[in-house]
Amino acid sequence: MSLRIRFVLVIIFTVIVFAVDMIAKRLYLYWTYGWFDSMMHFIGGMIGGYLVLLLIATHRSGQVKENGEMLEEGGKPLVYKPRAYEAFLGAFAIGVVWEIAEFALHVSRYSPRFFQDTLSDLLFDIAGGVVAYFLWII
Repeated sequence: MSLRIRFVLVIIFTVIVFAVDMIAKRLYLYWTYGWFDSMMHFIGGMIGGYLVLLLIATHRSGQVKENGEMLEEGGKPLVYKPRAYEAFLGAFAIGVVWEIAEFALHVSRYSPRFFQDTLSDLLFDIAGGVVAYFLWII
């Protein structure tokens, strides 16, 4: 699959997740269904991990032709082979930023289970990043 198609798919899924997040907040789905927050973090980790792999692939590609095929200096095809830790760390970093934003916006700061919730969210972000790695390589 070309990098351009991958990028468009990431954008589409990101917009869908943000829309679902906005609707879920209005319908109190995060507070009604305990599993909903974990699911959203897992999906967010997948998108974040995949986006990090995509950005690294674009950066490492050298020259990218219009069809998304990557070329080295001599015109030979270059195949980007992602590393699992790139998706893992990318999803984790995005998850940490998200948790800091939740804390700053008082979303979960005063919850009696704040630390458990944060740890659970980060674990689901990481799991999503690992799945993003496997989605990239298949």
